[in-house]
Amino acid sequence: MIGDSIACRDTIELSCEPPCGYIFGETIGCDPVVGGWVYQGTIKNTSNFTMGEAHIVFTSPAGLSGYNQTISLGGGLPPGGTQAFSLILGAPAMPGDTICFTVALHALDDDDQHLNCCNFHDCIVLPDCPVGISCACEGFAASILDKGISYTASASTNYTGVFTVRRALPCDVVNWFWTDTPNVDQTIGNQTITHKFPGPGIYTACAYVFRTDDNGQQCSVETCRDVKFVPSHVVSSVEIFPNPSPGNFRVESQAPWMGAVHFRLHDLQSRLVKQWDARNVIGETQIPVELDWLEKGVYLLEIESEGERWIRKVVFF
Repeated sequence: MIGDSIACRDTIELSCEPPCGYIFGETIGCDPVVGGWVYQGTIKNTSNFTMGEAHIVFTSPAGLSGYNQTISLGGGLPPGGTQAFSLILGAPAMPGDTICFTVALHALDDDDQHLNCCNFHDCIVLPDCPVGISCACEGFAASILDKGISYTASASTNYTGVFTVRRALPCDVVNWFWTDTPNVDQTIGNQTITHKFPGPGIYTACAYVFRTDDNGQQCSVETCRDVKFVPSHVVSSVEIFPNPSPGNFRVESQAPWMGAVHFRLHDLQSRLVKQWDARNVIGETQIPVELDWLEKGVYLLEIESEGERWIRKVVFF
């Protein structure tokens, strides 16, 4: 104040993070292969739970459900954690369309029986893109075989995978064959397909890609890949006792460990505090841990063995 006049005024901007999550660092570029769009960004988990999967469901305009995606968040995305992603979008979307979608974050910790989840919404506008590479049989087989089949294991459903043919174009029809069933599934272009296998083992997924080019010529090629699932019944439950603790506790499993156990301890800002292995534990059901030298507080303990992973909250007092 100068006399009765205001000489300057401070402006303070306050912002709050949403209670579930959000996407930042978004970019939308043109796909040089199919002439569609590549949408990239980073998901941030602002909930109170460690999330294992992000389900992206396109809600408008209609007809984009084939681009719905399930993104596995590694060993679990803790509160405050981030993970980058990339999606491909195409027809029937058009330049200038506003594309809206819902992101559902699912917690996969055994303790919560997959009940802890939350949703948030986002919209993007598609820019103009040049016409993509035309459908041609020349170089078709080499292009498909170069990148083959993309495969991601589902973190929420045992023995389930999400598949797509990376270089398939919207003019391609893809017939899917599985070694566990005589049934044949079909997708268009690089749409994803989810398949549940009957149990642990090694299976083969094959995609027979059939193309009719711009001149009416027909061509086809087959590409295959193996997928492996380890038994899920080796260790079905892992608990921490006591918890809270002064920092000394036991990791107790329902069934004996069948191999080495790997540990990673993170703080609530997703920073790695300590990692170590327990190797001579085959046949054991209890692993002692001594961390009483650490600062008191709340941590997330990631436990991994024989292809399975658990995340448990531990409290030190």
